[in-house]
Amino acid sequence: MITLTHTPLARRARRTSAAALAVAGALALAACSPGAGDAPDPAATGSETADDLVQAAQAEGSLTWYTGTTPTGAETVAQAFEEEYGVRVDVVRLTSNEIAQRFQAEAAAENTQADVLLTVAETFFVDMHEQGLTETLDPADFEGYPAEFALPGGAGLTTGVNLPVIVYNTDVLGDVAPQTWEDLLAPELKGQIVIADPRGSNAWAQYWSVLLRDEGLGEPFLEAIADQDFLLTASTVPGTQLVGAGEGGLLIAGTPGSTQPSIDQGLPLAMVTPSEPTVTGRNWVALVADAPHPNAGRLFVQWLVGEEGSRIYNSAEVSASPLGDLGGGVLSLPADAVAPPSAQQVEEDLPRVVELLRLQ
Repeated sequence: MITLTHTPLARRARRTSAAALAVAGALALAACSPGAGDAPDPAATGSETADDLVQAAQAEGSLTWYTGTTPTGAETVAQAFEEEYGVRVDVVRLTSNEIAQRFQAEAAAENTQADVLLTVAETFFVDMHEQGLTETLDPADFEGYPAEFALPGGAGLTTGVNLPVIVYNTDVLGDVAPQTWEDLLAPELKGQIVIADPRGSNAWAQYWSVLLRDEGLGEPFLEAIADQDFLLTASTVPGTQLVGAGEGGLLIAGTPGSTQPSIDQGLPLAMVTPSEPTVTGRNWVALVADAPHPNAGRLFVQWLVGEEGSRIYNSAEVSASPLGDLGGGVLSLPADAVAPPSAQQVEEDLPRVVELLRLQ
């Protein structure tokens, strides 16, 4: 067992709260694609009842969902939606970068295949919306939906709030694990830390941006992490595998949804949500413009950000819902949870993060 020994630094308290809200269906999310064939179009006819949208979606029969959701989460969500509405969800699982590359290539070739996009890549969603490739999802169209859970200009809506976890090997660290970010500076952890490269994902870059700007951590913390002789890995998946195999003591950072399957497989892993501060990230959903199945996509987005869909999605992903405490395995946001920084802030901070961690 490793005993953590370090001298805590002074810090300030940071508190945010997740507003509880009820989301009503917003049926006039977008204009219908010319590629929808003869499928009825409630938006075009001005008939905006729930039954009309469901019937139009059922006439289209299916939708294609590009997502970075975990395999279990994607399967659970797709099955629940199909059981509810009789509309098939064709899931295409890709990384955030792969989704961006594939979608943009299809758009350039005027051969769009996706109806709905879901990733953590805020900048990608904003860019696609500015180019007119995704529809506007105005939070005002969703009764009670707070503006802080929507991207600027309606480029996307939050489906879930991620709480990053430190994944650690119980055989290596025993029953003692870091509880705060400062705990990672314990001398006993030198050479035991695995870090997911912040240059590889906006999600991990966001977390380092928060730590960089934290008044109690800041640049000295990142420099001290660099002195811990960490191992860099491309993403959380190989990082989890390394730690699970005992080739490292802990990973910065994973998510509960991506880590739990490894624990279920019997790997000697556990996880803890580090505090002071508790950083968060968000998953965003967007509705593709001129999509092959515009009504099915519209119905899917409506359901996903509503109470039932949000409970199913966030329970499967082990994340928090923008709708507040929904129960059923959905996480609640801690009182000291820090909202993720803007895409512009992350972009501005990343070169300094790379420099301080000595990744160059």
